[in-house]
Amino acid sequence: MTPESEQKIKEVFEKQKAFFKTNKTKNIEFRKEQLRKFREVFLNHTDALCEALDIDLGKSRKEAEYVEIQIVSSELDYLLENIDEWAKPTPVESKPHPSGAKIVSKITYQPYGVNYIIGPFNYPVQLTFSPLIGALIAGNTAIIKPSENTPHVAKVIEKIIDEAFDESYVKVFQGAIEENTLLLSLPFDYIFFTGSPNVGKIVMKAAAEQLIPLTLELGGKSPTIVHKDADLDKAVSRISYGK
Repeated sequence: MTPESEQKIKEVFEKQKAFFKTNKTKNIEFRKEQLRKFREVFLNHTDALCEALDIDLGKSRKEAEYVEIQIVSSELDYLLENIDEWAKPTPVESKPHPSGAKIVSKITYQPYGVNYIIGPFNYPVQLTFSPLIGALIAGNTAIIKPSENTPHVAKVIEKIIDEAFDESYVKVFQGAIEENTLLLSLPFDYIFFTGSPNVGKIVMKAAAEQLIPLTLELGGKSPTIVHKDADLDKAVSRISYGK
């Protein structure tokens, strides 16, 4: 990593910190407007994403559209449909004040701030953009590092983000261990990692050292137990479908 690349990462991080402090992301209409714009740009790159998924992972067009593109698109629609209701303060019961005065308590939902999202290689579109749109609908900003193991997909992801957002709101940085180590050293407000347990331990250690809350979505081999009384034809069909 060059000194210029390191400086750029730190510069964008500070930009996002400053932008979050303006409170613009707390406006519900701003969030919806940004995600509608993202949806349009994202779908316009369907062909490019499918082609990249084929090159990097050998995914067919049908599979790419079904498990990568459509899932993100459907989730976007669901988020946009429900954000107004989700964002409303929730009333909760309160103990009466000793003076007899009425007390009204409610839970208000606040964004964390600047999020760091680390994408995986196996579902590089779905598992990068799903946590992103979740972060944005909740009022956060985000820095994304796609997997270096799917370079063609990563380039399309970066192109989509650059077209849809200002870097003070969402930005992609490419790279591998060196870039990830630098990013994990920054005082993010939340980290979302999808990947292996071994790397998850590294991410969790870095987060713990700065008391950063995080989500670890860790992969596995997903073993299946087929019991003696199972319908073997149905079991085979379901297992192979999932695989």
